[in-house]
Amino acid sequence: MIILFATGAMSTAFGQTNSFRSLLERGDNASISEAFKKLSPSERLSWLSEYRSSSAYRPGSETGASGGGAMADYSSLLQLIQNTIDGNWLANGGTSTLTPFPNGVRVSTKGVMERVSASIEASQSLAWRDHDRPRLDSLGQWQTASDLRWVSLHALDRQFQRSKSQGTRPNVSMELLGGLCRIDYLAFDMATKEWLLGGPAGDLILHESGGLVHRQLGLPPVLLEDLLVVAHHIFRRGGDFGCTIDPDRDRLTRAYSMASTPESQRSLRRSPDRWVEDWRRALGPQRAIVKGIPRDSPTGLALLAADAHMKRLGIGLEALPAPARSYWQETELLRQRIDSGLVRWWFTLSNERIAMDPERQLYAFPKSNVIVQSEAQFINGLGERVVAPTPDLAADAFARNFNLHFDAIQKAYPVHGRLRHIFDLSVAMEIVHHEIEAGNGTPFSCLDDSSIQPRLSVPPREIESIATTYRATDGTTFAVVSGGVTISLNSVRKNLRVDPMVTNPVVVRSGSNEAPQSYEPPADSSSKPKLDEPFWRD
Repeated sequence: MIILFATGAMSTAFGQTNSFRSLLERGDNASISEAFKKLSPSERLSWLSEYRSSSAYRPGSETGASGGGAMADYSSLLQLIQNTIDGNWLANGGTSTLTPFPNGVRVSTKGVMERVSASIEASQSLAWRDHDRPRLDSLGQWQTASDLRWVSLHALDRQFQRSKSQGTRPNVSMELLGGLCRIDYLAFDMATKEWLLGGPAGDLILHESGGLVHRQLGLPPVLLEDLLVVAHHIFRRGGDFGCTIDPDRDRLTRAYSMASTPESQRSLRRSPDRWVEDWRRALGPQRAIVKGIPRDSPTGLALLAADAHMKRLGIGLEALPAPARSYWQETELLRQRIDSGLVRWWFTLSNERIAMDPERQLYAFPKSNVIVQSEAQFINGLGERVVAPTPDLAADAFARNFNLHFDAIQKAYPVHGRLRHIFDLSVAMEIVHHEIEAGNGTPFSCLDDSSIQPRLSVPPREIESIATTYRATDGTTFAVVSGGVTISLNSVRKNLRVDPMVTNPVVVRSGSNEAPQSYEPPADSSSKPKLDEPFWRD
């Protein structure tokens, strides 16, 4: 990919680049790079969408995505933003970095999921205050803050179809679904026969840990790449999907046998930190398995990343926002100790009712469609993992409090915000699929197309074992964690309930009767970037 250096001088006149569009059309990478050096940061950002959707764009392989054609790729978009705006970036010899892995993980060439953490210097330099945080206002009209934006899935589908036919990538507004940062509503517009997603949007900023988030909510944008994976899976009747992170059975049995010897117990008391590292090596890496959806999809990696991070929060390897408590803190509070515990925590779909209006044109989503569930297990004499005869109260309490404080956890760690979006998209597309089959709305041309599914260059296969020790007041104990993510949509339609109070004037007023969103058609002059054609309305 070409590097759009962000350290060049500010341009004195935008007219210096009056042939920039012709450079994009010719794919003259060297000239494009030189032209970008002459632009101010806001001018670079205003051209970003058009550049990304042009044939001149060449995404790099370092993002871990295979790229190409009309495929969506959020990781390469982040890197392009990094290389476009001014900043003390590592790529230009500085100390700051936006990780090109927005889930906080990367996958090695051997398929091992590895955690990515910024250096101390980078973390400090990225601890921006609002007044000195790099501005992204020039990315497009979709960046305008909106408390309720309606994104038309059918208009998005039409734009994607055009992009695919031209062999270009989606523009930035498509990649980020018009800046939508939370799905509060699903609506059907009777006049246009289109399905829409509604929620707060715009006002995205760079998060200090990497990626884009809503300034107030702390939630990342809903991603086109996740919509493509989910829609294709549901419209092809793919059934349940998700992931599992579980230890290898044979290695787990050997590790538990090792831990039960008298010498091992003495070693644990003498040096718990050294012991747990030896025990982790005996346990080996855990298997990272994506189920239902392609194992090389970025959505599958996002599920694995959120699941692994939840478990790290649970056993105290990452800090939880107060007043949520880790598993070890819960054991002290409840005065319950489970030696050599095997805890299973997993994400699953909430059973919360989804309210809808009597005409089935508006669906109001609950606070969250995702919850954590818990189960205590142990290793029997045959080396099998079985459900424990008594519950692990601390494990159950962690799951309850994680669900109770999920909003705060999402704000602290955007990886869980993306997980929420995947669940919400799954629920929305299950409803849309059922309604389109019933004749409410037209089928999509592109959103469920198997040929444009985003792909990782290397699928995840393993992750380091999630296990730790804790020196409790009455001794030292240890635990290993397993689990995963299960999205089963069988109960979605059963959870729908009519509520006459569910209505919204923005939805009732049809898009066909509203003044169209301001849109400027491409100008003849090549000195002005095109505006993204809106597929949304506020």
